[in-house]
Amino acid sequence: MTCANPTEALARARRAAVVRDATLFGNTLHVLAVEDLAADALLAELAAGDATASIRPVAPTLEDVFVTLAARSRAGGTVNGFLAILLKEFAHIRRDRERSSSR
Repeated sequence: MTCANPTEALARARRAAVVRDATLFGNTLHVLAVEDLAADALLAELAAGDATASIRPVAPTLEDVFVTLAARSRAGGTVNGFLAILLKEFAHIRRDRERSSSR
């Protein structure tokens, strides 16, 4: 998501019931929201009145999975911390292989 005030949108996202996770990446906001939420509804909730705001759906990466599992583990969820570390390592191995094969 891009908008005129991403830090304000991040604060709104962290309070929104429809948002599972939100992270700021430079001037863009990476939002994990409930699946059945329309993009317009998310924009209205996080960046109301901002004509520059836009959303582009992206597929989750292994990094996203790791961050979500690690957050659940820290929050006392059912995910074992070891599993989160293992998934992170697999993500690094996959990324390294992809980089090697593209050379």
